[in-house]
Amino acid sequence: MPRRIRLYTAHSLCQIFCVMKNIFARLFARKDVLPSTLEFTLSDGTVLTAAVRLSYRARRISSQLDSRGKATLVLPAHFPASLLQSYMPDIQAGFDLVWKKYHSRPSPQPLESSLPESIVLPAINETFRIKVETKTEIAALQNLAHAPKGPNVVGRLLVYGSQNQNVLVLESPDELLLQQSNDNLCLCARSLQCWCRIKATYHLPLHLERLAAKGGFALNNVSVRDQRSRWGSCSRKTAQNASPAGNINLNWRALLLPVPLLDHLCWHELCHLLHMNHSPEYHKALARFSPNQAELEKALSRVWRNLPWWTLPENGPATPPRYEPSR
Repeated sequence: MPRRIRLYTAHSLCQIFCVMKNIFARLFARKDVLPSTLEFTLSDGTVLTAAVRLSYRARRISSQLDSRGKATLVLPAHFPASLLQSYMPDIQAGFDLVWKKYHSRPSPQPLESSLPESIVLPAINETFRIKVETKTEIAALQNLAHAPKGPNVVGRLLVYGSQNQNVLVLESPDELLLQQSNDNLCLCARSLQCWCRIKATYHLPLHLERLAAKGGFALNNVSVRDQRSRWGSCSRKTAQNASPAGNINLNWRALLLPVPLLDHLCWHELCHLLHMNHSPEYHKALARFSPNQAELEKALSRVWRNLPWWTLPENGPATPPRYEPSR
């Protein structure tokens, strides 16, 4: 095909795509407007302001509170605003329930708490002592970050904060040395999150792939993410005349789980490749690989509620900075 004709064809396809995009946008655009926030007066007299969020994944109305007590009302993307008032009593009851559960939990450790003395990673059978040093000169940290590694340094990570505050993480076989330019506890916590996520990016997919091969599951892709409210998620794509191949996302915090809980989490997501729901058929399939699923699910929930303060989602960045392992 001549080059001029190819260019004309590509240009025509782009025009068709733009026209179709506008048509679908008009067809599926909301004809009504939902409020951005709603106020609820709970049974104990508390006035709660909830942000309204639309979700294409949601199938039902959900009243949510995060670890800081921030309220969110999640609605299905095409929920009609005209029906919102009729659902208000149920929504109110939902917020009453989650508010009572929120205040019945043990008090979390304050963010002003100290860093842990050590980090235990049961999934890979490794323990690291935590040591913190303060270096007042930022240039010294940056020079150390780019200097040749010492004989015992496995990897290093430089995390940038605001107002010229940096933390350099040096990993040795049994120790993590955090060198900071100023005393900044939250930045040190972010640095530990980044380091754990990088370790998880390497080890968690290998663990899941071993179990998938053992159970006969086909995987398309495994990724590690900073999910804020779940241990993992999955999706699947079924090719013609082939078994379902799955895309599974694991939370980096799963690296902190004991091996039996990590195994159950992996089987939980793998069995969703057979049944994308929590039907009796799904639980029957999961029982083949994780017979004590009820107890393990409760244990996973307990671990999530009692995560150390430095692992909480609001303390870490969305994506980790560059990590430089030894070769």
